[in-house]
Amino acid sequence: MTRLTALKELADKVDAGKDKWSMYEVEVAFGKEYQITFLKAYSGSLDAALRLHNGALGTMSQYSIVTELTCGKVAVVFWPKGLSCGEECSGTAWFHDNPARAWLMAIVRAKIAELEANK
Repeated sequence: MTRLTALKELADKVDAGKDKWSMYEVEVAFGKEYQITFLKAYSGSLDAALRLHNGALGTMSQYSIVTELTCGKVAVVFWPKGLSCGEECSGTAWFHDNPARAWLMAIVRAKIAELEANK
């Protein structure tokens, strides 16, 4: 399984609200050290989502969580080769009751964008 395949499968499952992924998929996508962090972020931990964000996207990254009356949006952006290179990867996700899961989804989408840009 490639990293891109693992990320796409995780995206489908997280987006559908299915918590039936394998830890192997998380390991291929983010590394073994983030298996529990991924699960905690999916379950609602903003601290875990921040740890995954910092670990997966690095220091050249930003995030925003915007809430409105009925829903919210999480957006992430990062520059894998630094700001001066101009390559920007981003992901967004909407939420009603779990901003950490939306943040997780935005991270997954940003990593997919990075890998697809480097095909």
